[in-house]
Amino acid sequence: MRSWLIYALIFTLVFTGGCSMKKEADSKVPNTEAFHDTSTRELLESSNEVKAGYYLFKSNTKEYNMFWPENATKQYYDNNGQNYERFIFEESDEEKNYSNEITTTFENRGETDLILNEI
Repeated sequence: MRSWLIYALIFTLVFTGGCSMKKEADSKVPNTEAFHDTSTRELLESSNEVKAGYYLFKSNTKEYNMFWPENATKQYYDNNGQNYERFIFEESDEEKNYSNEITTTFENRGETDLILNEI
């Protein structure tokens, strides 16, 4: 009986300690649409603004970076290694009465090199 009580006490301490750590981590996340959406949050480099209203998106291709609007959320994402990345994000603001859907495609293939060399 005594060992059962000790195990229950240890479990309770571990469980409540873990819950308080989760709350602490969540309190450091900015109160923006981008960070409320977990799949969008995974794309962003940090919770520090790089410019007022924007956070840093670092491409998984390691080829470019982009400012991500604070109230934009990821709708679609596809990455094919280092040569191709495509995502769609949506940004809206009811108070300012606008909604945008933006498609971004990065492609680094032989055809792209030919086009860039002609410019």
